Amino acid sequence: MPLSITNHFISSYARDVFHLAQQRESRLLQGVTVHVQANGDRFFVNNLGTIEASLITDRGGDSPSHDLAHDRRMITFDDYEIGILVDKPDILKTNYDPTNDYTTAVSAGMGRQIDSLIITALGGTSYSGATGGTANTLAAANQIAVDYVETGAATNSGLTVGKLRQAANILGEFEIPEGPGERYIGCTQQQITDLLRDDEATNRDYNSVQALVDGRINYFMGFTFLRSQLFSLNSSTDVRTIFAWGRGWLHLGIAQGPMVRYGERPDKRFNPYLYTMMSLGATRMEEKGVVEISADESP
Repeated sequence: MPLSITNHFISSYARDVFHLAQQRESRLLQGVTVHVQANGDRFFVNNLGTIEASLITDRGGDSPSHDLAHDRRMITFDDYEIGILVDKPDILKTNYDPTNDYTTAVSAGMGRQIDSLIITALGGTSYSGATGGTANTLAAANQIAVDYVETGAATNSGLTVGKLRQAANILGEFEIPEGPGERYIGCTQQQITDLLRDDEATNRDYNSVQALVDGRINYFMGFTFLRSQLFSLNSSTDVRTIFAWGRGWLHLGIAQGPMVRYGERPDKRFNPYLYTMMSLGATRMEEKGVVEISADESP
């Protein structure tokens, strides 16, 4: 038997590329109001306050002149980019052209970045005023504690029907519109799992989405559920911060949507180069339209 035959052994690899587990698109974008071509270093969204009618107490009096509060919220833009250089010798040494797969991976990364920006705007500081000089933060009245219960002793819990009811109550008291496409809740898989363990959420008579049949919850108690694992988790307490909000109360300004360019780089031996960038920002329009919910994810 010729022992040197081992020198002719070959290595074989799959021609398909497997993308590791990841969120591959923006999942929260459908729950916000989007402004495209929002140019400038800052972008303002105007809003109007409330006005009340006056009782007429005389005859033949003067016409009234009421004041209506005018305000605005400021969006500032952040720029993001991804660039991948494809070395031609690498293509020759592999059995596939990775360009399409690189494009897929880049697109997924940009989608996740959009969601991270939306999450930051939901819970972060929002700026109002003529020049955006007034800072606004969520009030305690718009926050649901991790140990919130409707009755009995306070105790830490995940996302419960009681917390959903309280979120709906807060938004309802502030007259935030309700109905499909109006109110959203962003959460992780763990919060959906918590609800699927809740008898109220999975009872066929109580929940029209029939969560037990579908194995998931997508619309419940007036909220459209948007799942993303990007919501912040405090690793020391195992408490996840999630949000419920009205669609018109979170705005995203896009100065430049994800722009993709692919071409040769003369300065890099004419190797192919994949580049993408975007410029965008987000803000709350009013704190009344956002509710912060703390959910325990302790094992």
